[in-house]
Amino acid sequence: MALTLVKEDGTGKSDANSYASVADGDSYFEGHLYASAWTGASGTSKAAALVMATRVIDAEFQFNGVRANESQALQWPRAECRDPDRASTGWGVRSAECVPVDVVPAAVVQATC
Repeated sequence: MALTLVKEDGTGKSDANSYASVADGDSYFEGHLYASAWTGASGTSKAAALVMATRVIDAEFQFNGVRANESQALQWPRAECRDPDRASTGWGVRSAECVPVDVVPAAVVQATC
C-alpha cells in the first residue's frame, strides 16, 4: 500500500500524518548547504521522511494547551497554548496570548522538515 501524505492544515484533520508537505520540505532545504540527501530523494521517500519526523515530534514532545479537536490525529493544532513571542498580561491564559487554534506554528513545520 502506497503512503499518502496528509498535511495538517490547522483544521484538526482526523487523517493527518504530517505537519509538512513535500513542497514545505523543498522550500526548507533550498536554504541548506548540505541538502543533497533531500534533493536527491524521490517524492515517496520525502513523504515517508516527513511522516516519520511528525511521529517523532508527537512522541517526544509534550506541548502546552490541549488538542483543538478531539478527533484530530496529531498534537497540533492546539487550544490554550501560550505563544512565547507574545507578551503576557499576568496570571491565566488569555486567547490573545495563545497560538491561534487553527494554526500549526511555522517552527513545528520547520522541525518536521
